[in-house]
Amino acid sequence: MDRTEDAPSWNSVLVQRPILIAIGVGLLSLGLSLWELAASNVISIYDSGVYVAASIHFVSGALPYRDFTFVQPPGIVLLLSPVALLSRIFGTYNGLILARFLSCVVAALNASLIAWFVRRRGILAMMIAGGGLAVIPVAVYVNSSVKIDSYCLFFVLLGSIFLLSRTNTADQGTTRTLVIGGALFGIAGLMKLWAAFPFIALVVCLIPLYRRRVTIFIGSAFGVFTLVCLPFFVSSPARFLSEVFVEQLNRKATRVDSGNVSQRLVGLTGFSRTSLSPTIDETLFAFLLLIALTYVAFRLQPRIQAFEAYLLMCAVIVVSGLLLAHETFIYYGYFAEPFLLGLLGVVFARLIPSIRRSVSRFGISEDVQRVSQYLLFVAGITLLLSLSVWTADYYSGYASSFGYPGNLKSTIDQEIPVGSCVVYDVVGVGVYANRFISNDPNCPNVVDPGAEWMAWGYELIPPATAFVSEWRSYFSSAQYVVFVQPNGYNVPWNQSLRTWFHQHYVLKHSARDLLIFQNRQPS
Repeated sequence: MDRTEDAPSWNSVLVQRPILIAIGVGLLSLGLSLWELAASNVISIYDSGVYVAASIHFVSGALPYRDFTFVQPPGIVLLLSPVALLSRIFGTYNGLILARFLSCVVAALNASLIAWFVRRRGILAMMIAGGGLAVIPVAVYVNSSVKIDSYCLFFVLLGSIFLLSRTNTADQGTTRTLVIGGALFGIAGLMKLWAAFPFIALVVCLIPLYRRRVTIFIGSAFGVFTLVCLPFFVSSPARFLSEVFVEQLNRKATRVDSGNVSQRLVGLTGFSRTSLSPTIDETLFAFLLLIALTYVAFRLQPRIQAFEAYLLMCAVIVVSGLLLAHETFIYYGYFAEPFLLGLLGVVFARLIPSIRRSVSRFGISEDVQRVSQYLLFVAGITLLLSLSVWTADYYSGYASSFGYPGNLKSTIDQEIPVGSCVVYDVVGVGVYANRFISNDPNCPNVVDPGAEWMAWGYELIPPATAFVSEWRSYFSSAQYVVFVQPNGYNVPWNQSLRTWFHQHYVLKHSARDLLIFQNRQPS
């Protein structure tokens, strides 16, 4: 009896390899993120707290823009609404953990999606793109935090795959394809306006494929964005336009050292502020080398597929946008990494045939070449695993030095009764400590103190009188005030407000990273 029919063929295994690679890099990213989630200290709790707190206020009946400052589109508030509902039942601490876990899953999916996006260029391209995004150090600021960058990228990559993976199928050109792809980009824009960068690149790449029908894609994207934003706009037109568009476009560098173009370029490598961070000269050389290799790779193989043109345009547009932005933060590089790593993977995959032809001229046997390929594959896997261990160690060190310590939760739990009205300079601390939801219906909705400065001239100028009065009203209504930043950095202090505050509040707890004040006579 011939048993060969029951055994899987090598061809079937090869067909499955792209799927296995995409799943593998996603699991690698998820494993790293879950390890971060289990760490005792939390990094990047500011943004995480803002988005979870905004969602909790939203499901409680308060609207962003109208009832509290929120300087992003409403997408993340809506997306986290189920988490916010659970937070009201099981506690905001568990809600924050659930939101962070959701971010871990999204980050893992991003690694899988960019790997799958470049699958036509082979396993090497998939490992560079997906594996690189899974282990690159800048990802530690995003993967286990609630950052809208990863959610925006998820819908961008999903829409890109949906449209550009169909360019060689019978489904190309259908209205359904364009509408769904546009809707996914509209949702990406609802997460963060940076979706405009890859959106522009995709429109340019779709024009040769769809001609005038690309307007269906554009209309779908704008339609979804407008439809979701409309209720929030109607509730507070001026504040919605100001906070979502005007303030974002006019953002100014404050205490963050935004740096010059070359320093920002270092951030785009993904290794900024680590022991492996390149110098400015090394970074410039690396980017110039990437440009040169890209030119050679596309010159040797002039035929460019649509997804390759899209990656190239995204790399140029996204990098240019981040370099020219008014303000920058260390994690901004994460948004550019999928396109840079995807392009890098494509470039190396395009160069392989030329390298093989050059090697064959030396008369090296096929067996030696095959063994060399396996050794390179093993070396690549080893490199990814080594970077994973190194990145985990980096997260641990950074969290210990700059993260928010886990004992904040127990201290706040002990000092502040459940249901109290508390004003925080970092609202994530209140969410983390289960002391965010108040029983007082008149408790002020202070979600993002840093963003409130944006409409009042930033910290670059003395605070306006009306802004100071607004914060005085917050303090008047609160029972407790908690500061975890030096002197309540985001509060618009002037001498009058400081005097009033110390007359009405008494220091209840003092530690290096935590100050708790109690109102002597809360209103």
